[in-house]
Amino acid sequence: LVVNESVLSSLEQNKYCLLPREGGGFVELYQLPLRLSKILGWAGVAFLCAPESHKTKAGQQFADILNKILELYSGSVIALSDAQASHWEVSLAVAKALNLNEQAEQLIGLLFNSIISCEGKLARYDISPDKALSYLLSRECNNFKNNYTLVEKPIETLSVLLRAAKVFELEDILNEDFWQIDGLSFSCYRPDSYINYSSIVMEGGTNEAWQIGFDVFRVEDFIKSWTLSYELSGSIVYKLSVIGSLLLEDRVPWFCIDYFLESIQD
Repeated sequence: LVVNESVLSSLEQNKYCLLPREGGGFVELYQLPLRLSKILGWAGVAFLCAPESHKTKAGQQFADILNKILELYSGSVIALSDAQASHWEVSLAVAKALNLNEQAEQLIGLLFNSIISCEGKLARYDISPDKALSYLLSRECNNFKNNYTLVEKPIETLSVLLRAAKVFELEDILNEDFWQIDGLSFSCYRPDSYINYSSIVMEGGTNEAWQIGFDVFRVEDFIKSWTLSYELSGSIVYKLSVIGSLLLEDRVPWFCIDYFLESIQD
């Protein structure tokens, strides 16, 4: 909460505060989108993990930060790396919990359009900093012939967005552009148990995968094939799983948005 307050105060004083004062350069084209998703993700964690006495404050901070980022940095709110998937999952789940529907719709639109524009060729979650410029140049000209190892395949970010589209009733809008990412593969990893979700290496579990134009033609096709993940909201396992997903960035706490999908199905 203290950090969130500092971010908001800094944005009020200087809208460019999320950029380095000096020495940024081209690397910021890669780092800024990641920074924005992390700020939103951790602001969301503050809400999900806060005791009841701090829930209202944490929720207001998240709403204020989300509004500021969409107002000042919308051009950099993009799906750049699959390392952002867990942060988008948490952010969109919190936006739903706080009824920030208009902001969530804008966020989903920006992210989905960025996936369309690069045909789903997001950077690997563990891309090294010295490869960032090579990735950006390849993405700009849509030519990964010499840098295909930098691309994540399949991606989990699309799984996050399609589930969120169902929650925010945006299915028809996303369906219209599926033809532009025909053949794109996306996935999810489900652990056997969330007890070990914060471990650096998890054993067991299952990987599920889908392909646009083969398994999925509409958002609804994907939702029907989705198996809901369960974790008791507010439990210590729930909190540690959410935190672990943002720290390690190679796993997504699917139960965050699944809570709302379950409500829709019920």
